[in-house]
Amino acid sequence: MKHIHIAVLYNEPDPNDCVSRLESEEDTKASAHLIGDALAKFPFLVISYVPVTRTTISKITDIRADCVFNCIEWTGRDLSLVPAVFGKLDALGIVVTGSNEKTYIETTDKVAMKRLLDTHAVPTPRWAVYADGEKDSGEWKYSFPVIVKLAQEHCGVGLDGSSIVCDNVQMTNIIRKRIRDYNQPVLAEEYVDGREFEVTMIDDGHTPAVLPVVEYKFDIDKPQRILTYDAKWNRSKTETVSYVVDVADLPEEKLRELSKICMDAYGLLGFWGYTRFDVRLDSSGHWWILETNSNPGIDDDDDNGLARSFHMVSMTLGDFCLWIMYAAYVRSGRQSEAEEIFLPLIRRWKVSLFPEEQR
Repeated sequence: MKHIHIAVLYNEPDPNDCVSRLESEEDTKASAHLIGDALAKFPFLVISYVPVTRTTISKITDIRADCVFNCIEWTGRDLSLVPAVFGKLDALGIVVTGSNEKTYIETTDKVAMKRLLDTHAVPTPRWAVYADGEKDSGEWKYSFPVIVKLAQEHCGVGLDGSSIVCDNVQMTNIIRKRIRDYNQPVLAEEYVDGREFEVTMIDDGHTPAVLPVVEYKFDIDKPQRILTYDAKWNRSKTETVSYVVDVADLPEEKLRELSKICMDAYGLLGFWGYTRFDVRLDSSGHWWILETNSNPGIDDDDDNGLARSFHMVSMTLGDFCLWIMYAAYVRSGRQSEAEEIFLPLIRRWKVSLFPEEQR
């Protein structure tokens, strides 16, 4: 078999430019190298790494590879860099994994994401956006408690013990503080007090499939039951949140409901390759999509929801990454290559996860 050259592209953390989210930025680099190491175990794959910063995006032009495994996770003010990244990737004319530019931007910017979910009648908590301390859009009449989130961040950035508020005074104070500290719009969202789940999805270049659902089980004796930044990245530093990641224990009917919602949203929002939905189930049995994630960070630890999901179908990290490349090749119109190079190694999941296509 001929060698396939894979360039693993990721954003290099800048300690001077991302102090408030340094751990999550460092995790992007670690994830990229985990992916590269896992793929390097396949002897026909040759791996190189392409780290870029705000000032070195032009390095993408110099990539010489058959496929780019795209691990870029720029958010916040760096979201403005994303069009340049995708423009240079498109100019290469080679296979690129994951979502396209439009979907990446629309699902990383929470305001755009919420508007899309509302437009397509996908269940999501009521919300309003604040750009300067005053409500900028959203018609919702508040029903407390409310959770206050940064509009252009992921990975729990800006979420802490003060993010859930119970009256207008608290909400006004925290909104103004977040805008002042992070210099970006803020989202106020009806807080769903319920069970939290993570839904990982993949596709085969055409059809999506839902991997086993995982639940974030919070310690009810702790005062908070949300994934704050420290709960995600500095668990030893927080005494207010505690959780374990476990297989979702749900009746078949509720799993079918959740799968249908996520399958519909996957297509309506234009995801490619793989994605992750963060959802909650309220006490009345209603599902709510909290967030969507294009090209979510990939890990190999069962404490990570996405990894736990692919492990539950007996995929290794390498298998999961091969699948993502297979889907990217198919979507790029190179199905014969995908079937020749990758399918023999991942056929078992093609059969088990996409049974309708085998008929």
